[in-house]
Amino acid sequence: MAVIEFNHIWKKFKKGGGGASLRDLISNMISRLHPEFIPHQAGPYTLHPDSIFWALKDVSFEVNEGEALGIIGPNGAGKTTILKLLSGIMRPTKGNINIKGKLSSLIELGAGFHPELTGRENIYLNGQILGMHRDEIKRKFDSIVDFSGIEEFLDMPVKRYSSGMYVRLGFAIAIHVDFDVLLVDEVLAVGDINFQKKCFTKMGEFREKGMTIVLISHSMSNISRTCNRAIFLDRGKAEFKGVSDKAIEAYYNSIDKKAQDIISTKIYKVGTGEVSISNVKVFQENNNIKSNEIEFGKNIVIEANYKINSENIPDDIEFRVGILTLEGYDFMKLIHREYKPSRNGQVQFIIKSPKLFPRTYKINIAACPLDMDYHMGGIGNAATFTIKKPDNKKISKFEYGNTYLVYFDYESKAL
Repeated sequence: MAVIEFNHIWKKFKKGGGGASLRDLISNMISRLHPEFIPHQAGPYTLHPDSIFWALKDVSFEVNEGEALGIIGPNGAGKTTILKLLSGIMRPTKGNINIKGKLSSLIELGAGFHPELTGRENIYLNGQILGMHRDEIKRKFDSIVDFSGIEEFLDMPVKRYSSGMYVRLGFAIAIHVDFDVLLVDEVLAVGDINFQKKCFTKMGEFREKGMTIVLISHSMSNISRTCNRAIFLDRGKAEFKGVSDKAIEAYYNSIDKKAQDIISTKIYKVGTGEVSISNVKVFQENNNIKSNEIEFGKNIVIEANYKINSENIPDDIEFRVGILTLEGYDFMKLIHREYKPSRNGQVQFIIKSPKLFPRTYKINIAACPLDMDYHMGGIGNAATFTIKKPDNKKISKFEYGNTYLVYFDYESKAL
């Protein structure tokens, strides 16, 4: 049974927002009285088509009882707009929304807190704002405090709380409200890792009890672990709706496509120029074609030529490779130490069976003095490579920096 029906929703906003200035109000009034008058600048009531934008464009979905739906996408895609529409904070420009059952929203945790009141007093205040009776709050008080983990700060004014303490208390109160549908924004990113784990464990318990969850998160592992279905939004449109892992794959493919266009023209040099690096290649080991498309799980070879341009460099140098996602997450570091290097040479790294998540990556490479942080020469965005999706294989995922990766091993040598 569908407990949420989000039917052909459009949401329009006006760029700039804000109220009219006195000059704008006077200009509009004169214009209405004297049509021949042309104001120097159109006021806010003369709405040019370019001054509006559609945050959502004909988005539809249903969520059944006991399901968890993830909403993913880049910043500005319309994710939080959906949650605000579902919670009643906003109304759609077009379309209609139906929700069956009582709703609890974790969008702006602690929004009803009074900064001068203590944590204890705000539990009662915020609980009543969220619809709990005083007797109910009293009955659940110890459980709220225990979940929040801020017992020793309970009688301190919340204006002295850290952002993490604020979120923990707000979340603890909100989840003790009786509800059928739970809306969760990326508010948990403020909490520490142990508290986040506790929150997602609690959401799993809610699902087992038949409650319905809608979750926004930039953490793809949280979406994959918590949600059975997901929507990938981009610029207000639902680009994909379906199984969570498929939605995540669609999102990453979109990121890779956009980023590939950007970075292809942004190769740049770094360092003092004492060492030049050139002819950087990434390819699959034992592949004569030397294509930058690499089969899942196969050894990855990175090669680069170098030339020493100065007589004053140290006897021992390091060649460092950083492997990054196209969004810029620097997740893998490779180092080759060369003692008394030749004036011209080549360095090679072989990453052993890395089993990287199928997507496109980029590399930076630089030559540095041993154990020092400055670059004698190098190239940023030196090359890209793509891991091809394996046939009929389920990939075990490890998350670092909100992107899927796995552990790896490598060796290096001078050629």
